[in-house]
Amino acid sequence: MPAKPRTSLPPSILAKLELGETESRPLGDVNTAMRDLNLDSDEVRMLVQLGYLVAFNIACPRRSAPSGTCPRRAKAELRVLTRSIEEYRYRKTKHVCKLPWRQIFKLILPQSKLALKGTEIQRALNCDHGHVENLIATRHLVALDKRRPGPGGSWIICRASLEKFLKSRLQ
Repeated sequence: MPAKPRTSLPPSILAKLELGETESRPLGDVNTAMRDLNLDSDEVRMLVQLGYLVAFNIACPRRSAPSGTCPRRAKAELRVLTRSIEEYRYRKTKHVCKLPWRQIFKLILPQSKLALKGTEIQRALNCDHGHVENLIATRHLVALDKRRPGPGGSWIICRASLEKFLKSRLQ
């Protein structure tokens, strides 16, 4: 009797891909939502505007912009809460996502530490170290210290500043 064809990936590969685990990447970019919902970028942005998806604009001004301001032509850097993507995809009737702020923030940053490494912020926001440094330079995030200055060094960032930043960028 011939062997049955494999219908799914082996568990070892699934674990590496982290499929279906929103805890590993709590925020995805617009491309993630487009892929998961089979929509184009304009449709994803419309779902965000209508409140069906929870999203944040994590864009920051160039370092030359005045502190605390965003240039009008700053390109949006939307990050969509992957839990809201899942809920939208699996609901039979579509309705506005009504997750309370505390639950949203806990999904993004489950740790309760008062200070976070820059690498933890990168993972939470789904961005690179340069973006975290720009957020610090423009005073959107408060850096408490930098461990090991130079390459390989990581900023220590106040958790409350991340929460304030995200609350102000909720779309």
